Amino acid sequence: MKFSPSRSKLVLPKVKKGGRFRRHVVLLLFTVSLMLSSLVKYNIPRAFSQEHSPLDLVSDVPQDANGFAFNPKWAWQLTNAGVPNPNQLCFKDGKFGGCTTDEIDFDEPRLPNSATCVLGGETPVKGHVNWRPATYMGRINWGEFSTDGDYCFEFAPPNNNGLTANRQTLHVEFAASETIRHFNTPWWKEFRKSVGVRKVGLGIGGISKTEQEFVNKFVNGKRAIVIGLLNLDCVHGCYTELHPVYALAINTETKVNPGNGTVDEVWTIFVRNWGNEGWCSQNQHYLNLETNSNKLSLVLPWGPDTTSGATASSYEVLTDSTQFFSNSKNATGPEVSIAGTQGILVSFSLPQAKDKARIHGELHLRWTLPKEALAQPSASLSPSVTSASSTNSQEAEVEEKLLYEALGEEGRSRVASENEAKDSDTVPQKVRVRADNPSRNKLSLILDKATQVERMIIQPGPPAQPPKVESEFDPEKAERDKRLLGTSSDKP
Repeated sequence: MKFSPSRSKLVLPKVKKGGRFRRHVVLLLFTVSLMLSSLVKYNIPRAFSQEHSPLDLVSDVPQDANGFAFNPKWAWQLTNAGVPNPNQLCFKDGKFGGCTTDEIDFDEPRLPNSATCVLGGETPVKGHVNWRPATYMGRINWGEFSTDGDYCFEFAPPNNNGLTANRQTLHVEFAASETIRHFNTPWWKEFRKSVGVRKVGLGIGGISKTEQEFVNKFVNGKRAIVIGLLNLDCVHGCYTELHPVYALAINTETKVNPGNGTVDEVWTIFVRNWGNEGWCSQNQHYLNLETNSNKLSLVLPWGPDTTSGATASSYEVLTDSTQFFSNSKNATGPEVSIAGTQGILVSFSLPQAKDKARIHGELHLRWTLPKEALAQPSASLSPSVTSASSTNSQEAEVEEKLLYEALGEEGRSRVASENEAKDSDTVPQKVRVRADNPSRNKLSLILDKATQVERMIIQPGPPAQPPKVESEFDPEKAERDKRLLGTSSDKP
């Protein structure tokens, strides 16, 4: 029996007359061999095999629109209740290893930063163990404007996906100096204005009344989508972070319009393809989007945040109130379209990561729902996710206090100034809405009748090669950190 590529058909061995039964057996064996070979060639997904290590990342939904794992969890969580403890699984013989077969790298601080990072956790890693970019959808709460100048959030992933025993939430961080201090749309400006530096571990604590009122109204318990570099922060006991954040979308407002069957929503968004990992790190982490046509995309859930359970029949973008800005003329977006039956695809184009481009703004949507659905109460949001200080270890507070004292009054003042507006992003972005917008019902009908080729046109799949992160030492960050400590002669 052989397969002839030139003739593209099966060439069966000759059989004697009356050997029809043997011929059928040959065909059956050949069919089984093809099935087995296809399994060998295409491999069973690792999430459903036994060939994985405890801290390999696996996902029920293998990829999002960018090719990133969606709501990934640790392989350990496939067969165990609760969440893994990397301190027990990963540190043997005085080094990190043996708990994952994924490709990882490390980002640890140099002097003088490392002097304030040595107390974090009982592990030999005094920085970050990095996996790869991941996308999570869930509920979000505000955390703090940290001692080192990062905006921090606490995120509740579904089913505790990706968490470790050292924190009850997924920690989300991005540097104010790289992002929000340059944002100038109304929501971002009000957020920046309300926020103050949290004085951790000194008995002063807490946040201002203005800040609390703002986050209670616009942030806490809201739906959110985050794309970031998934890592273990082993300065603080090896809990899971998304740091840096490459994209953040928060459903900041939901408003029912009585009488006309519509609901207005605001999604506050920023995107970029670069960022650092905070004080106890030294690198810049560039996200190479070239394998994804230089695009970074978010899929917003279909329909407003209500408990009615009704499916919206259509949506529109309120272009008069939607606005986005960038710091680069080579950045474009958003482009808005329907993402198959999943929701709304919001895509941005960014130049190469080392250009350090970013886009921020506010997307205003209007959903059309059955009128009876609008009589239902608005969504009963999930309980507030745990606050920023809820690690199981005290090393987090110790390290923050040590950094607070090392910065001194002048250093802390410089950190606070990084939350003030500077060099605002002023390049306006044109919002493009694709014509496949009219209704989800119509789209579903098209999908039911479509061929595979037509499906790909309507809803392009993720790239064959997911974008990867390229990490390099960041001299600008090093100089900035020295200035904060007062060890540099350069003026801020």
